Amino acid sequence: MKNRKLCAAVLAAVIGLGSGAWTSDTAAMSRAEIAQSSVDRKGSNFKYWNKDAASYQALVGYVKDVTDRKSKNFIPMEDRIAVFDMDGTFLCETAPSACGWMLLTQRALHDKGYRASAAERQFAISLEKFIKSKDKKDAPGSTTPHLAAVFAGMGEQEYASYVRNFLETPVEGLSNLKWSEAFYLPMVEAIRYLQSNQFQVYVVSGSERQMARVLAAEPLHIPVSHIIGTDMEIKAAHQGDIKGADYDYRHDDSLVRGTSAVRNLKMNKVAAIAREIGKQPVIAFGNSSGDTSMLNYTVSGNKYKSAAFFLLCDDMERELGDAAKAAKGRNLAEKNGWTVTSMKDDFKTIYGENVKRVSAAQMEQGQDIDYLVLVNKTHKLPDDYEAKGPLITVKNSLGREFQIERETYAHFAQLREALLKQGIQIELDSIYRSVARQQEIVKEFTEKYGADYVKQYVAVPGYSEHHTGLAVDICLVVDDKVIDDNDEMIAQKEIFAKIHPLLADYGFILRYPPGKEGITGYSYEPWHFRYVGEAAAREISRRGVTFEEYMGAAVP
Repeated sequence: MKNRKLCAAVLAAVIGLGSGAWTSDTAAMSRAEIAQSSVDRKGSNFKYWNKDAASYQALVGYVKDVTDRKSKNFIPMEDRIAVFDMDGTFLCETAPSACGWMLLTQRALHDKGYRASAAERQFAISLEKFIKSKDKKDAPGSTTPHLAAVFAGMGEQEYASYVRNFLETPVEGLSNLKWSEAFYLPMVEAIRYLQSNQFQVYVVSGSERQMARVLAAEPLHIPVSHIIGTDMEIKAAHQGDIKGADYDYRHDDSLVRGTSAVRNLKMNKVAAIAREIGKQPVIAFGNSSGDTSMLNYTVSGNKYKSAAFFLLCDDMERELGDAAKAAKGRNLAEKNGWTVTSMKDDFKTIYGENVKRVSAAQMEQGQDIDYLVLVNKTHKLPDDYEAKGPLITVKNSLGREFQIERETYAHFAQLREALLKQGIQIELDSIYRSVARQQEIVKEFTEKYGADYVKQYVAVPGYSEHHTGLAVDICLVVDDKVIDDNDEMIAQKEIFAKIHPLLADYGFILRYPPGKEGITGYSYEPWHFRYVGEAAAREISRRGVTFEEYMGAAVP
């Protein structure tokens, strides 16, 4: 039951408390916190680098030298150009793969509102297999034309919104981390340090440009005009098959995405730098052979003192490193004279101490979750259930922090985005609390309000769906006002009439429907959803039954 006074007290007590599952107490550094991080001009407040690391000393030494007006190596501010690759250089690309690849598989295989062509689905299936196996023989080829195809015809703003929604999904293999937060904090500091010393920082990525802009511009304070990437064709909405050179933009036109693309890798990165920046960089950062041309261009024939840094994915404890790739990378860097940066040795932390690598056993443990577990007033949560579910820590757009089961959150994020397109904003309001914490609440509220109050309003420990991490209580945001009071929520009939029919498409059911109190044991709660998986949710919706009826176990 969602009594507001009770919920407020309970939530205040439970936010930030750990569960019995393998999760840290707090989430990773948020995008807002990343945006607020800073390093001063002197570099006196670096926090995430090991100060004795050769790469750190090389970076600080270089910047101090070229910004010293008395130095023979002084570089005027207008020529201080720094270029960074993105994936694997300052953004995670191993959990389990690059962000753009994960975006493609999400769109082609898991987006309930989109039906990909047979060819695109087959490619995405092959790509997903390759991402899991890491076996080169499974590699399906270039993802670029397929990423272009599955978003063809989508407007630029709609695409940006789609990417933002995707970025709120968890990465795989690391706890308490979403794609929107998956920045290497030491590299964020490197960017901040350069910016404090009047370097113009550019991102030169092999990832799709618009996606990279959504990812990096805001938290890293990099203008969108300074983000270069693989370019997808951009057309006018009414252009059709007419060539751009033969078409005039109309007053009723808008920009949409086309089907062709130009990959920004290897020598194409150098061409893009020459074309879009118009100056040779003086410092460059990369992590793969695809960055070789950019790094060598920076340090070859430069009229200024220049430097190139190469990041190794060699941390197998705090990150999903790749020893073989790191060894090849070290050889490549030493061959070309670039400064090697070791994630394992040079970084004090990568994403922050609250982000941990998830073991294979823990990942398999998460796959054993029973999404059809029945918990109500007469059906107790199985004693070993809490230990099975991997919980992640997330924040809603109002800044409140929650723990929730990973798959449940991924589907909730999709549902929320679908509703935003209809002008409806839902937010997480109450999710997980442990059995142990519920026992403490019963004791506290009995002492404060008495046994009768507790019997009416507080669930018996072990008999609450909120122990599972699969139950979601929402609140509404209407005209910038948060609505979370029982009576006010029930009064939003028109809004919930649009929300409830969509639930099954995303694996949720309305847990306590009207007129079913004798079966569920609870009054109508339009805000209380339960994740059961798509197949079960659709069947429950089709039959118009409660979860108890579906499971054959009504409350007596």
